Amino acid sequence: MSQFTASNIIPDDESDEDIDNTKEVQIEEALKLYQGALKLHALGWSSYKDAFQAYDALFQSEIFRYPESLPYAQQAELWDSEYALTQLADLVDTRATTTGLDGAPSTLPQILYLSYKNYGQFVLDYLKHHLAQHHEEETGQDLGLSTPQKAAANALNSFAEALVKDDTDAELWRRTARVGAALGSGRIARFCLEAVLDVGAGINGDVDPLGLQEALAHEPLTKLLDRLEDHVSRSQSSSTRDRRQVLAPRLRKCLDPYPYLPHSWNDEPPSIRPRASSPAPTRHAIDVPAKTWAAVGKVLLQQLVAQHQGLLDLGAGAGVLLRCADATWEHEPEAAPPPSEAVLPPGSHPPAPAASSGSTMSRGTTEDPAKEVSTGSDVDQLMAEAEAEAEDGRREAAPARNGSPSRKRNLSTAGLQEGNDGGRVRSKRIRARESVVDPTQGEDRTGTDLARQYDEQTQVYMEADGWLFQVVNTMLALVGGDPIGSVEELKQSRSERGAPPDVAVTDLYTMVSEWSDDKLHLVLHGGILAFPASTEPSRSRPHSSRKAGLTAFLEHSKRSMHRHSTKPLLSGDEGLDALAREVNHEWLSIKAAATRWLHALFSRRPNIFPGASEPSYLCHVWPDALKEVVVQMLVVLDEHLYEAMRKESLAFQSEALTSGDDVDVEVIEFVETVFELHLDVLERINNPSSEVDVVTRLAQQDRLDRWATLIEDLMSLRCPRPDEVEDALDLRFLWASVSHATLSVNVSREHIMLCVTDVAQIIRTAGDAVIELPNNAAMPEVSSAAAEKVLTGLSTVDFYLRIFQPEEVDPWLVIETLEPVLNPPKMRSSSRASSPSLPSISPSRGASSDGSRQTEAMTNFLQGGSTSLRLFMWTTLEEAYDSIGYPPQVLTCLLRSIEIIMGELQSPAHIELPPLQRQASLATWLHTMDGMMTQALSIGLDEPSAMDCMDETLLAASLGTVAALARLLHTYSLFDDAVRIEQVALPRRAEERSPTSYGRVSARFRDMQLRAWTLLYVLCKEGVAQHRDCVRTENDHLLEYLRAVHQVTGLRGCCQASNKVLLQLMKRELLQASAGSGWEADLVQVLFDLHGLRLGSQQHGLQEHGCTPSALDRATAVQIMDFVMMLVKRVELKDLPKTEYKAAMEKMQQAIGAPKQTSAMLHNMRNFAAFSKAAIHPTQLYQCLRGQCQLSAVPVPAESAAIAEKGWYVLLGQMSLVRFRSQKRVSQGPADDLDLASYFFRLDLQYSMDRWETWYRQAQVYDSRIDDDVMWSADTLNTDLAELHTLQRNAIHCYTMAVSTAVRMADASPATARELAQLYSDFGTRIYASSRPPFSMGAYSVADFPRHFSGTTSMYQKPAHPALSEFQAWRFASVLFQQALEGRAESWKDHYMLGKCLWKMYRHWKLTQPTSSSVLVQIGDVLHVLIRAIETIPERRSERQEPILEPHYKLVSVIHKLVKSWQLEPFEAISLLEATPYSSKVPSTEDRGEWDAYVLQILKVLRSADKSNWHHRMTARAAHIIYDGARDDTAAAASAKHELSQQIFTKTMAVQVWKPEHERAGRHFVYTSAYVSFFTRLLALLDDRASMEALAKRVRKKPSDFFQHEQLWERVCQAYLQMLRRAGQIPESHEPLVFKAVLHDDFQKHAARLESWCYLPTTSSPVLDVLRDVVELKKLNSGLLLVFIFDELAADAYARLYETVVPTLMLEGDGEDAPVVPKKEERHDPMSVSSLLMSPDGPSERPLTASDGAAPGGAKGRIKMVSRREVLRKAEMAVARPVPTVPVPSKSARTTEAPRVATPTQPSMAEAMEELPPPREESKDEAGPMEVQASSELGSLHDSADDESGDAESDDEAHPPNLLFPNLGVASTSRLSPTEEGS
Repeated sequence: MSQFTASNIIPDDESDEDIDNTKEVQIEEALKLYQGALKLHALGWSSYKDAFQAYDALFQSEIFRYPESLPYAQQAELWDSEYALTQLADLVDTRATTTGLDGAPSTLPQILYLSYKNYGQFVLDYLKHHLAQHHEEETGQDLGLSTPQKAAANALNSFAEALVKDDTDAELWRRTARVGAALGSGRIARFCLEAVLDVGAGINGDVDPLGLQEALAHEPLTKLLDRLEDHVSRSQSSSTRDRRQVLAPRLRKCLDPYPYLPHSWNDEPPSIRPRASSPAPTRHAIDVPAKTWAAVGKVLLQQLVAQHQGLLDLGAGAGVLLRCADATWEHEPEAAPPPSEAVLPPGSHPPAPAASSGSTMSRGTTEDPAKEVSTGSDVDQLMAEAEAEAEDGRREAAPARNGSPSRKRNLSTAGLQEGNDGGRVRSKRIRARESVVDPTQGEDRTGTDLARQYDEQTQVYMEADGWLFQVVNTMLALVGGDPIGSVEELKQSRSERGAPPDVAVTDLYTMVSEWSDDKLHLVLHGGILAFPASTEPSRSRPHSSRKAGLTAFLEHSKRSMHRHSTKPLLSGDEGLDALAREVNHEWLSIKAAATRWLHALFSRRPNIFPGASEPSYLCHVWPDALKEVVVQMLVVLDEHLYEAMRKESLAFQSEALTSGDDVDVEVIEFVETVFELHLDVLERINNPSSEVDVVTRLAQQDRLDRWATLIEDLMSLRCPRPDEVEDALDLRFLWASVSHATLSVNVSREHIMLCVTDVAQIIRTAGDAVIELPNNAAMPEVSSAAAEKVLTGLSTVDFYLRIFQPEEVDPWLVIETLEPVLNPPKMRSSSRASSPSLPSISPSRGASSDGSRQTEAMTNFLQGGSTSLRLFMWTTLEEAYDSIGYPPQVLTCLLRSIEIIMGELQSPAHIELPPLQRQASLATWLHTMDGMMTQALSIGLDEPSAMDCMDETLLAASLGTVAALARLLHTYSLFDDAVRIEQVALPRRAEERSPTSYGRVSARFRDMQLRAWTLLYVLCKEGVAQHRDCVRTENDHLLEYLRAVHQVTGLRGCCQASNKVLLQLMKRELLQASAGSGWEADLVQVLFDLHGLRLGSQQHGLQEHGCTPSALDRATAVQIMDFVMMLVKRVELKDLPKTEYKAAMEKMQQAIGAPKQTSAMLHNMRNFAAFSKAAIHPTQLYQCLRGQCQLSAVPVPAESAAIAEKGWYVLLGQMSLVRFRSQKRVSQGPADDLDLASYFFRLDLQYSMDRWETWYRQAQVYDSRIDDDVMWSADTLNTDLAELHTLQRNAIHCYTMAVSTAVRMADASPATARELAQLYSDFGTRIYASSRPPFSMGAYSVADFPRHFSGTTSMYQKPAHPALSEFQAWRFASVLFQQALEGRAESWKDHYMLGKCLWKMYRHWKLTQPTSSSVLVQIGDVLHVLIRAIETIPERRSERQEPILEPHYKLVSVIHKLVKSWQLEPFEAISLLEATPYSSKVPSTEDRGEWDAYVLQILKVLRSADKSNWHHRMTARAAHIIYDGARDDTAAAASAKHELSQQIFTKTMAVQVWKPEHERAGRHFVYTSAYVSFFTRLLALLDDRASMEALAKRVRKKPSDFFQHEQLWERVCQAYLQMLRRAGQIPESHEPLVFKAVLHDDFQKHAARLESWCYLPTTSSPVLDVLRDVVELKKLNSGLLLVFIFDELAADAYARLYETVVPTLMLEGDGEDAPVVPKKEERHDPMSVSSLLMSPDGPSERPLTASDGAAPGGAKGRIKMVSRREVLRKAEMAVARPVPTVPVPSKSARTTEAPRVATPTQPSMAEAMEELPPPREESKDEAGPMEVQASSELGSLHDSADDESGDAESDDEAHPPNLLFPNLGVASTSRLSPTEEGS
């Protein structure tokens, strides 16, 4: 019968090999294709077309798509390069995949190898036939091999792929060499021929003698080397081979494997074809992506790089045409040829794809967006980028040359503009953001309505912000800080209307609103500021900080006072149109166009910049992107420009010598500008913080020196001016020359100072002019003030070099030197006075007058110093303090640095900057302050002494600074709110170009904001501590501040920013707050945001703040344990598993983990285990009631037992136990909760043995396990009762310790009293339950616990103490229930159990001491307790609630037994029964004779009250009352059966006994077995075979429903067999009497007749029916019982059948209808079977003689008799076949229609003995189909049991599986026939 299997379920028996066979199948399919193609290939030219298609199908199969099947290059393209490099070599080892085809390749590489090799051969065969037959038009186009060159190239590729798979095929190497030679490639031919010779080389390079393939390759290689004139290789090849090895003439024919191919080995190389005529010059169109100077320069630069790398070949004389979509620049000359596409190398691509389809070359791939337009990007990196431009271009072009598809990029990453479709390809989400107004609002919605809508959406954020600002202002007012205003003022400060706007707030809002990639770079990585904004601690970065500080000092000392340039910023397209038209008008090459572009910026060009009297270099501020391109262009065109300018210089020199004319100023100005820019670049890359390599520096130094020489030559050619007054160009040259000298190593500082002094004097002489160079960082200003600044810096350079030197500096010297400079004396003294822990500085360090002068000079120098320099001075001081390990001063330096930056943002110099530069500066400073805040927070939160140096002045300044910073950063939150409600759309550039990068910036702003608010809290906490006398409730103010910040950040989903620093701080502060202070809800929310712990309830609602839970560590779990337990204790224990506390506690325990087992814990655990396994001592049970039971334990250290002391393990165990007990189950399930609970309880006991509640809960775990094992099935009771006894002993021991410990240590609270009452009740129930079936005192047995004792003569074993008796157990249980009633007197169950104990004690005393006058238990006490139990039953809350009937039934049962035992009179009993309301409905009687009827009526009323029929004992009691009144009476038995059939037994004998709610677990199995035993007696008495048979089936099929199932089955079988024996009137032991004198041969013959008679459809016999039932019962037994009892009745039944039927068959065989059989001469033998059966006098009494048993011929043998085994086998065969269901004919019909059995003439006994075969030689053919050779004359019982399995199988095949007794219907019919019934 097939079974349904769900498609989503994988059977366990299915192996992976049955599922994952896809690869093997695909390989087999490819093999079939390969063999088919090979066969078609072998058929010749007529099948070539089909063969080509077959090969094509082969290469399209799946195996050629495997990663390991692809070439290595494609594998590297498919995967990431790093992964390919590490995994490529491993693929070779994983290619083998076995197949199951004989004669085919067995590995995947072989399949690939042969496929490529044979396909290449197929192509060459096709080419051979094609060349011979000239069928080009016929089939050449069909196969795609139109030309011989294409066919040879195809074959070469196939051979190459085959060699990749297997490079050991020397013949294939030769073939490949030949094909390469045919294609004209001598390199391929030489490589392949040398590969053939390399195959024969050994490991060490030794060469073996030439093989056949090597010899065939050696001669062609020699000729090839001679033709190439490679004499070195020729000599090596000749010397390594044996010259005597000469090819035979026949082998020479094999030298050329493909003689039909051109260019054989002996052919001369083809002559070089003449070059084609050069094409006419073309015009190369270049598309510019944007109309800016930087974009034009970058595109020209990329074209130059591509042309330099050989990726771009424009041809000779090609011109350039600039085009831009935003402008009209086309101005082509009349005679110019039309623009044409550029010619690129085959297989290559230009460096960047074109933006439009009309050009072949556009701007190159843009650089990193952070480098493209980064404001103030480091110029020292530009040189390295320019030098590595060629290498970058090759890397960009490599994927194009390989032809592999590149990965998908968006337009912004590739640097391309959107198409003309207006962004149609962008996603709907991005395009939808372009519309600010929601379209659903309608077109008539006014601005006021939108504003109102936005205000409503942001109301929740504004309320939270308002609360935060109010709390912060209140806190600042308390600690002396400046308020930060309101959130409304912050919103208005970024607007230009109303109050004057806050420049920093406005810049920040504008910066995030108008996003660009340069801002992204600045916020994330900082800008050109020398200060390293690193988040690392200062101790880990001293070297880099000193280098940066030295850089800042050198810049400040070399440059003038840097004034922000007042020059206008060069706009993107100013003058660009004129330059583009000029380039397009002329025919310029790329170099010429690039040079023209530089001239436009460096020289005076009125046509390009109208109205400008100076070059753009002097009159405009270039964007950083433009300056970057200019520097790169100078590097790339350096040789070209230098040669051009040098020629100009030489021409000027010749003209000056001849005519004396002045040099062209434009040329000098151009060279001077180039010189200054190279000077700027060199100074940048020589910066101490620069990481440019030495080679690049030397190259740049060489360029600078060359241009310096060139400008000197040009300046020397200038004519002298009147009055010797220097002009601006002269001053620039002098200043640049001095700056050049400062960069030289060989120039002394004194010489430089003299030069600077002279330059300053010259500038003053020239009118103290000020020349501003806005685009040169090395010399931004030429003036006398700048010269004085340089002199001051040079005079103090030693001092700075000593401080900023790279090697380690004495931190004490730095502190002593810098503190007087950075801190005023008053502040320094106050700081030291407030920090007594600061180590004192030795007065001998640097106390000279020279040091004082240096300090004064340094102070003067820093007064006009830049912000960067001052920051680095503070950073140096910070590093010094950090190196000596003094965190308070480190924090002070960090706060001072933040104060300097915030002052810079409010300075006039910063405000006067252009908006773009101001925003860039703001972004850079924010990045710097972010790193400082990170370090300050790390110190302020982790160091206890962080605030030791925080005096009142510094604290007030720091509070104002950090508060202003937090207010500034809160601007981003306002912008984020507007974006969230779609009031403001994200900038298109930020959204489309780098959405992930914008997300990074957003995260960075949130991190900075959280750090600012947190740092402000740290400062406020210190301020509250310093003003503690003014602040009364400091804790409330601080917690209110944290709560407000958490609310503001949580609503915006950013409270987890900055590594959850705010949440960590709140957790620490709130846990330290006093319990019940009102901050529990905030702590619950913090734990949810921090670790995902859901501790919320209706009282503590949780809000989703979008936090990612972090892993909970052990320290945190222990830290919050007290708080969690405080919340959990408010919940009832039974409801705990249903709450969210369960998951939180499990997560905490997972973080805590298992404790480390100490020696003390292990000792305690061993004691516990030994105590649990010990026998139950009766004395200990009574000692525990006095608290005298103790278990020795070793105390565990307090630090290890801290968790257990809090009760954590007990709480976890209780939660697991309650979870298990609260589950509503209908079948037995896993007990994992019990195991977990037991683990936690035992873990708690390891720490302390004096916790009574832990002992109690552990006992409950054992009780629950026992109940679970016996609740659902009786299997454990029947098979593993010893394990249940062990669990009971464990539970009793734990109860003993719980009671003893509670007596000593329990408190007197009402809750404890209730718990103790429950403890006594559970203990008493366990004691009583262990004494009753199904356990039956097994737990109290001491037989398994013997001890060795020393006797008088020897050692002996006996139990150490007597076992607890039943009476003792009941008495002890009664004491426990009495103790429980003291704590809860209204517990009906305790009264009920106490009554049962007293009743058992009373009955036991009466049975054991019937004559004793003293009675320990009075019957009145028993009845009183039971009546009290009825009185304490709680009232039913509704009619649907089931009534409690146990006390009522127990009272009726006890009183009935007392009345029947004449211990109580009926009238007394009736008065007692009035206690139960169910007796009031029954009329009372005082007649003892009517007592049974009276009790039956009460039981009927009780049964009627049980609506759901759960209670079964009333029915059983009624049946016993009916039957016990008239035992062995058929009528009483029938009545009792009827009573039981009403509820317990159904018509199909299904037993309906369930466990009532208040019944002990396992008892219903005991009752079920008892009911079945009683019912079996009733059926046997009533002789009800049908019911007995059905009952037997039920009992055998349901072993798990009956207690002691095997014994019950034996009783049922015995009763059933006795019933069958009576039904068939079969005497016992009848089989030996019948067959003891029957010979074996006679038995076989007559048994065959009897078997045929049994198979007749008309056969009917009660004995045969009995035999069938016995055989079926034996099969049903299935080996559970020994088959002897079944075989006994089966043998007797067959003997009875043999005895009664065989004579009849013999008589019928003599009739006329008998078939004709050949007859022998009849001899009457009185000892024959027929004589024995037919003779009325029985067999002859003559004893057998020797002559009677002699065999013919004088052979002696023994007489073989009939054995029990043969009888049983024949009996089973007689009932083996099914009886057809045909109508039973009448008796007369049976007589006439029954076939007669012919009885052959029986031989005499002597003849029979003679015919017997010799012993142990009996043929198997003589036996029936089911006979087996018997090993003994009488088979054993085990043999019979072994034989029944085969019979059962054959019977199962003959009958349907649903009919266990298939002959039951026929047998019943025969028994119930009128004839039988009347007999």
